[in-house]
Amino acid sequence: MDCPKLIASSSVNHVHSQYIGLAQQIQGFRRCCAAFELCAYNLFKKCSQCINLSALNGCLIGCFVMDGYMDMYETAFQCSSCLDEKWINLLRFRPIVDLEAGDVLAINLLEPHGDEQKQPADSNPVNQFFGRLSVLMKVWHSSDSNCFNQYPLIVKVPASVVSDSGFMHRLKTCLEVSEMPSPPLVLQLSETALESMSYMAEFIDTLMPLGVRLSLYDCLARDMSLLSTMGIRDVYSFHLPHSVIQAMPFSQVSRRYAHGMLGLSSQLNQRVVLEGVDNPTLFGYAQMVGARYVQGDWIAAGVELECLDESCSTARLLAREIRQDCLSGSEVQG
Repeated sequence: MDCPKLIASSSVNHVHSQYIGLAQQIQGFRRCCAAFELCAYNLFKKCSQCINLSALNGCLIGCFVMDGYMDMYETAFQCSSCLDEKWINLLRFRPIVDLEAGDVLAINLLEPHGDEQKQPADSNPVNQFFGRLSVLMKVWHSSDSNCFNQYPLIVKVPASVVSDSGFMHRLKTCLEVSEMPSPPLVLQLSETALESMSYMAEFIDTLMPLGVRLSLYDCLARDMSLLSTMGIRDVYSFHLPHSVIQAMPFSQVSRRYAHGMLGLSSQLNQRVVLEGVDNPTLFGYAQMVGARYVQGDWIAAGVELECLDESCSTARLLAREIRQDCLSGSEVQG
């Protein structure tokens, strides 16, 4: 079948729409390419830093690697750099501190923010996630940030992405062609995103050989709980959401829940991060229930990449000050 040319355009959205239209037109092309899997792997390895994975995935990759269609590959690669800038400008990071050690535990990649007009054009949540992950890996390899060389990076995976039938295969492919930095990448899932304990075991078995760890986020769903997973040693960290600590000033249930989870985690030698420590009052409650790992605006606000080292340094100094105050028996004043 004839495959239409991809026309270069100064409009990222226009070129992206051509990707989608072209992919729809050549659904049968993949079946014609006997060496598709090898070609796809080689191309993906060469340009794994590209943001638009939807254009470098599936049947479209087969077109790129066939003779006569390399101009399409070049256009996609050039267009991807424009999308890179859009994504990088949306990335925000926040350090998580270890109050007992007086140091930063990890860096959390926050959810995208800002005007929807600034978002890359693809609204598919799976493509959105892998686009962010692709740019993140590129930044991680090329950034001069000291924090990226010191602390694990935690990236949340939306439940809508995990539930996609091709998620595990696509994730494995993406990670296999990327040189994983050290310290590790940590992928964070909500407990409702896990279909079963066997699925989580499969997830861990897939990730750990690639140098990736798993983190679990409690979204307070009624049918599942982090309690059922806290005995699994291969989980890097468990996270309690903002709503737990923000309810503590007026909810005894929230205080008891957090205290119980933190007590159990201490006995099991697991990490539980208390999120949403946004002011001195909430930090006082975090201390009251025995939180060791915390994050929130009072500890450190979300910052762009260029401010990450400074943010980590400030958070580290605060954690050391709190640790010293605790050792001396004094109370931290807001």
